[in-house]
Amino acid sequence: MRAPRIKADKLLLFLITLLVGAGAMIFTSAAFGLVARAIPL
Repeated sequence: MRAPRIKADKLLLFLITLLVGAGAMIFTSAAFGLVARAIPL
C-alpha cells in the first residue's frame, strides 16, 4: 500500500513545482515589463 502513496506524493510535488515555476515566470515577466516601462529606452 506504500507504493501508490509515494507515487501520489511525487505527483503532488511535481504539480506544486510546476505551479511555483509558472508563478515565478509570470512574476518575473511582469516585473521586467514594469522595469522596461519605467525606464525609457
